[in-house]
Amino acid sequence: ITTVERRGIEKGIEIGIQQGIHIGINQGIHQGINQGIEKGIIQNAQEGILDILKLRFNRIPKSIQETIQDISDSGKLKRLLKKAVQVNSLEIFVKEMDR
Repeated sequence: ITTVERRGIEKGIEIGIQQGIHIGINQGIHQGINQGIEKGIIQNAQEGILDILKLRFNRIPKSIQETIQDISDSGKLKRLLKKAVQVNSLEIFVKEMDR
C-alpha cells in the first residue's frame, strides 16, 4: 500500500466518521423534539382534565390528581378528557379512569 493510498483511506475514514456523527446528531435532535412534543401533549391533556374536573366538581382528591398525572398514554388521556366533560359525577369519572 502506497503513502498516497494510505492517505486516501485515512481521508475516507475521516469523512465517513464526520458523516456518521452528523447523521447521529440530526437523529438525536429529531428524536428529542418528538419526545418534547409528546410530553407537552400529555401534560396539556392532564392539565385539561384536572381543570375541567375542578370546574365541574369543585374539589378533586389528591389521589385522583396524582393518578391523572401518572397517565402517559395520550390516547387514554384524550378519552378521559371527553369523559371529564360528559360524566355526571366524579365517582363515574373514577370508574372511567380504571377502564
